Formats: sequence, C-alpha cells, structure tokens
Amino acid sequence: MKFQDKVALVTGASRGIGRATAEEFAKNGANVVINYQNSKEVAEKFAAELQQKYGVQAVAIQADISSENDVMKMRDEIMDTFGKLNMLVNNAGVVVDKDFSEHTKEDFQKLFMTNVYGTFFVSKVFGEMIKNTVGTGAIVNISSTSGLLDFWPDNIDYAATKAAVASMTHDLAIQFAPDIRVNAVAPGWADTDMNKDLPEDFVNKENEKYLLRRMGKPEELARPIVFLASDDASFVNSALLVVDGGRY
Repeated sequence: MKFQDKVALVTGASRGIGRATAEEFAKNGANVVINYQNSKEVAEKFAAELQQKYGVQAVAIQADISSENDVMKMRDEIMDTFGKLNMLVNNAGVVVDKDFSEHTKEDFQKLFMTNVYGTFFVSKVFGEMIKNTVGTGAIVNISSTSGLLDFWPDNIDYAATKAAVASMTHDLAIQFAPDIRVNAVAPGWADTDMNKDLPEDFVNKENEKYLLRRMGKPEELARPIVFLASDDASFVNSALLVVDGGRY
C-alpha cells in the first residue's frame, strides 16, 4: 500500500476534514496519530474504527496546539509509540463567526494562537522529528479560500489567519528544503460540522457561485491533502492548491 509502515499525524482529526484525512491515510496503509483537543471519546472511538477497518495502528492524542507544553508531550508520546514520523497535516483550527463590529482583540489572539502560531510550532517540532527519525517527509498545511480569494468581514480574523498560513507555507518549504516538502491546500466551502449551522438560504446562494453547484465533501478535500503528502507529489513543493469546486 502507498503508505505502508509510514506514520501520519493529523491535527484536529476528530471531525470534519481532519477526520476524513486521517481515514484516507489509514485507507492507504499509514499508521495514524489522531490529534484532538476536547473530543476524547470521539477520537478514541475513531482510532479504534480505523484499526479494525484498515488493519493499521491508530492512536488518539490530546493536545491544544497553541500550547507548547501540549505539543511537546504529543511529540514524546508519538516517539514512544512509533519512534518516527513521516507526514504531518496541520489541520487544527478555530473560527469565530459574528458581526464585524463584535470582533475583539481576544478573538484575534485566540485565532492567531491556534491557527497561526499553533501551525508554526507544530511544524517546527514535528519537522525536526521527521528529519531526525526518517530523513525525508512531507507537511501539508490547511489554509482557506477565505482571506485569499473570498472576503467576509464577519470572519475577518479567521481569514487573516488563513492568509498567514498560506504565506508561512512558503517559508517552511524553504526552511525544510530539500528534506521535507511543505505545501498547502486552500478549501472552499465544505460540508463539515464547522459550517452545519449556516442558514439554508445563504448556503443555496453560495452554491450557485460554484461550478459544481455544491459544497465539497470532507473526503473530497482529504484526497488532495493526502496526495500532497505522498510520493506521487514528489516534485510538488511550496505550492498552494485551491480545492473549491470551481468557485474561482
């Protein structure tokens, strides 16, 4: 299988795009680390399902990626369990949707600590782990069309963090070259828990802007992410792949 004997870490993997990505890795033979922050029962059940369904080793590890202490503990646990890491997907993120006038400094700080600093610190720690344990590997960051191609004042802080992740991807690619390829995927609207409470009329109006006339499914986002992490993308580096059903 494509990822046999390899280990993939997916942050924020208990639901949504992260969950679909972890399953796609497992489906292709990878052992998987399912990082979660609060959903212990859900994450552990998911890990057990992956092991039973695909015959791989899967573990759920709690860590708030904005906490350096949590990230270092997660590194130690992965080392104790697998002794190596081959691939990292920086998927964990938070969003605050409310009227532009209601956004606060605290909102910005919370989102930047998780979405930007968390992505940076996880990449720093696990990029070094990949280099020290297997020599070469891949990192895939999850950006968004928000802040890059589509602009909404009501999620101005989230959009800013995702623009920062896109920019940081190029810096990380330079930093880890030539050993670790670093790329990013920028999803458009996706049918995930994060978007489940969007008003139906808003969703219908947005769907009309897509050539495919619908939101993406989590597994449709997962496949390009896993492709970028694989040897099939061995000459793809410092790239930003927009996966948005033809919105742009």
